[in-house]
Amino acid sequence: MNLYVSLSRYCTAIFVYRRWIAAISVLVAISVGAGALRLERTPNNRVFFGTNNPELASFQSIEATYSETNQVLVAIAATNGDMFSPERLAILAEVTESLWRIPFSTRVDSIANFQYSRAEGDDLLISDLVPPGRLPTADEADAIRRIALGEPLLTGLLISPDGRTAGINVNFQLPQDKPAAIPEIVNGIRSITDQLTADSPDLQTYLTGNVMIMSAFGEASDRDLTTLIPIMFVAITAILLLLIPTVIGVALTLLLALLSSAVAMGFAGWTGVVLNAGSSPAPLIILTLALAYGVHMLTRFLDEYATGSSKREAIIETVQSNLVPVGLTSLTTMIGFLSMNASDAPPFHDLGTIVAVGVLAAFAFSFTLFPAALAILPIRQPNLKKRDAPFVRKYSRFVIGNRHAIFFTMLILIGAMATGIARIQLNDDWVRYFDDRFQFRQDSEFVLENLTGIDVLEYSIPAAGDNGIFAPAYLTRLDRFVDWLREQPDIVNVVSIVDILKRINGNLHGDAPEAFRVPADTSSAAQYLLLYELSLPRGLDLTDRVSVDRSASRVTITARKDGTNLQSRELRGLAERIDGWLTANGAGAGKVQASGLSLMFSSMS
Repeated sequence: MNLYVSLSRYCTAIFVYRRWIAAISVLVAISVGAGALRLERTPNNRVFFGTNNPELASFQSIEATYSETNQVLVAIAATNGDMFSPERLAILAEVTESLWRIPFSTRVDSIANFQYSRAEGDDLLISDLVPPGRLPTADEADAIRRIALGEPLLTGLLISPDGRTAGINVNFQLPQDKPAAIPEIVNGIRSITDQLTADSPDLQTYLTGNVMIMSAFGEASDRDLTTLIPIMFVAITAILLLLIPTVIGVALTLLLALLSSAVAMGFAGWTGVVLNAGSSPAPLIILTLALAYGVHMLTRFLDEYATGSSKREAIIETVQSNLVPVGLTSLTTMIGFLSMNASDAPPFHDLGTIVAVGVLAAFAFSFTLFPAALAILPIRQPNLKKRDAPFVRKYSRFVIGNRHAIFFTMLILIGAMATGIARIQLNDDWVRYFDDRFQFRQDSEFVLENLTGIDVLEYSIPAAGDNGIFAPAYLTRLDRFVDWLREQPDIVNVVSIVDILKRINGNLHGDAPEAFRVPADTSSAAQYLLLYELSLPRGLDLTDRVSVDRSASRVTITARKDGTNLQSRELRGLAERIDGWLTANGAGAGKVQASGLSLMFSSMS
């Protein structure tokens, strides 16, 4: 009884102070919503991992030891012939040089600037595979084809086995304080590739890689915000106008949803939230929930108003009958979304908190602004006959009359459908996150089918102390590891220092076939690697392959399966198989496990 009396007094106060309540509600919404102007967005997909995530820590350790991994793979495909004509090789070299000028680039690799070693007499010569600044001769082009297609560091990564598609891998160091860096990078690369295809119609370009995935997620979020929300609003407005006979009431319902969303996004802005692909759906979710609140309130008001109650009585009855059920709905909804803060992925923390704030705002406005506005606005009393719903009455009688049959039928149907839960697999396919409208998916599928994979596993193989990577025992085990990897069906390329050392050892022994093996002693291995490093141009050193103190080396594995990328469970299975081989055979001086962005995301799911 006390609750009923309190509600009656509250409803009376709303009607009496309706203008003040409406004005204060709008003022609060505008003040809090202004924080949305402070919102920033980032397409960086690393935000999905918290600072305490062990897999992120492992990956960051590899990047700190070697180099940061943020890549764009530019694939250039010949529509006829292959990429080894003198003219196309010159174009490849020119594009490779142009990509160095993209902001934040730290390294550019292609067959054009591949550092090819060879011996001439007693001299070891190391130079770009494609002569820079001039057109290769026909004989040089034939030699480049033979070398590139026979080089394990290139085939299946930067050149396809048939020679028709070449890749240029560009690595970037992304600034932490500049979210606009990714669009700047992508626009810069696209300007170069667009110019290439305009000048050479017989060549087509395709872009993929981690940076392009980030860009695609940003593009998808923009598309959702600029298309889904307007489309939803138009559709909902049309349905409400069709079913509810008051334009003012429909407008008030939409205003409730908009203000609730504005408060939530403003809260996010004031608290420093940075939006990303995980948290950007929040406005859409809030609009949906807030519209439901508004429709509940409006339809109850119209039903009461149509039966002959005064506007005041209808408003009071609307508030009294909806406060408890809507309050409980809001509470359970907030608890559900706030539980997302237990997720391992920080973006889902933000999503849950933003939506919970939006639900709270929708509840508050539903019982302040909404009834106050109903009292202020000139809403015509509905016709009782038009509010009558004969179909609903007939349907209700049918359900009540057949309640036992309907109950058991639905119970059986629900049980049968629920058996499908056992077939659900947590299995991501990053390319198919995007539909065929996205250029990223089209380009990635071409690259997967014609050049290389986009899933990469990283290993840091430790040696026994400083300069331990030069020990013959270490290099022999590493060589066995690399050979085993190349025999695996889902691996298309493996990059390791053993191939460089084996090639130089062969060069310095007259290119005898039996000399292409790891050096036989520590001193030779150290001298060969030093000689190679001293001959490299700036930007193409070995810091991405060996640690500064030479106590570990990096092995990079590119995976692909039947012209498609590996799904999450397949990638995890591959990593477990490799980890098992390392445990059983020992390729280093300590425990080694796979890392990499693809593996991190597959584990998160």
